[in-house]
Amino acid sequence: MSKMKIKGFFSNFKLSTKITLFYGSVFSIAVIILSAFVFKNAAAISRNIAEEEIFYAEKNIRKVILEEDFENLSSDDFSKIKNDNISAIITNKDTEKTIKFESEDGINVFEKAYPMNENPELNNLDENLIIMPQSIIVEKEPTQDNSISIRMFDKPNFMVHEIDGDKYIFSKTDMNIGDDDYIVLISKKMIDSRIYMNRFMITLLIIDFVGILLSFLIGKYISGLMLKPVRKIMATAEVISGNDLSKRIDISGPDDEMKELSVTFNKMIERLEESFEKQNRFVSDASHELRTPISVIQGYAKLIDRWGKDDPKVLKESIDSIIFETEHMSSLTKKLLFLAKSDQSLIEVHKENFCLNKLIEETMREAELIDGKRKFLMDTEKEITLYGDESLIKQLLWIFTENAIKYTSEEKGKILYKAYEDDKNIYLSVKDNGIGISEENIKYIFDRFYRVDESRNKSLGGTGLGLSIAKWIVSVHEAEIDVLSEPGKETEFIVKFSKN
Repeated sequence: MSKMKIKGFFSNFKLSTKITLFYGSVFSIAVIILSAFVFKNAAAISRNIAEEEIFYAEKNIRKVILEEDFENLSSDDFSKIKNDNISAIITNKDTEKTIKFESEDGINVFEKAYPMNENPELNNLDENLIIMPQSIIVEKEPTQDNSISIRMFDKPNFMVHEIDGDKYIFSKTDMNIGDDDYIVLISKKMIDSRIYMNRFMITLLIIDFVGILLSFLIGKYISGLMLKPVRKIMATAEVISGNDLSKRIDISGPDDEMKELSVTFNKMIERLEESFEKQNRFVSDASHELRTPISVIQGYAKLIDRWGKDDPKVLKESIDSIIFETEHMSSLTKKLLFLAKSDQSLIEVHKENFCLNKLIEETMREAELIDGKRKFLMDTEKEITLYGDESLIKQLLWIFTENAIKYTSEEKGKILYKAYEDDKNIYLSVKDNGIGISEENIKYIFDRFYRVDESRNKSLGGTGLGLSIAKWIVSVHEAEIDVLSEPGKETEFIVKFSKN
């Protein structure tokens, strides 16, 4: 339930807010984890730094003793290792001479860390001290004859001890330099005290707060950059309307997902523009087609009213024209209704196997009864079974037949039906020897209300919708249609049905 509430809560945010929250949260978590890691390891880091400082101080002490006579040295001669936080005691085991460096805390930390006695070597260490493992250090050292001498010595023992509430790190190293042996004791106050850790924690909290704030600001900036192309799309979409679909989104810039979205949006607008143009043309043409027969019927009705009652010739002409126009209107209305249903996918398609040869023969007989002047021929290699809607395929044949009848002469007109197949496809063809179609007009003949010759189509009674219906029938059967035509000689419509 809580997950659903959280999901519903975030679903109300804008996309820019979601991106900002995502980036801000990711960076904030990273900052917090990093700070926690640093805080947890602050003591270890402090100790490592102290050990490194002590180790390099010990190396510098060795260097000073090598370069100078220890018996004549004083604490001022060790300026090379001068460090306000380091104290040191160097004792020559043989001569028992001791040189001390004092930090701000003073050399007395040794007295509290070690049980002081008369022995300057301070060999008896406190049992509570932590002694770190030693490691062997290898150092190359030039000799008097300029050759290289390799010396091995122990890395200091690091020990931690708490004195007066503060922690100190100590080292004790035995050095053998030349013929003399030395004891080097070094101390450094560690910085992991409560005060330091409290200050360090406060500092980290401030850094975390600033880091989290910057994370969300950066997230907001990034979301703005990411959504900039989207805002361009929104601005273009607001300008676009049904009366003006000419606007397009600028697709210049890198080839990223946003550019792909812009290209897809432009293609969608192009399809919408084309669809609107077709729809507007369809409405305009439909209005024109309906207006013309209505005007004719109205005109002849008035003619009958005025003179047709007493003039049989005028009456006969008027009645014939009214019948013709009403039949035209009926045909137009049926086709418009069919196309409207097809656009809304309301026409049921019942596919089944049927004999294509018998369907062609049936269509031929009906065509011969209607038109006895033209020749109807059939050319089939064998009986062919087609899987489809038989009534729609017959309607398709009639559309091609009606077109062939309209555009072939009565004396020499021939209409040839063919059905054949290969391994993958079944082919249905209707060919005539009529006036043909020019190449520039072929690509438009399937558009609604398109006519190659407007004036001639009016005399023939065409509506310009038949081939649009044919195209739809072909598409619902997942078939392909091709038109081969030679102006003045012939036209052939070929439909290719896939067997798969």
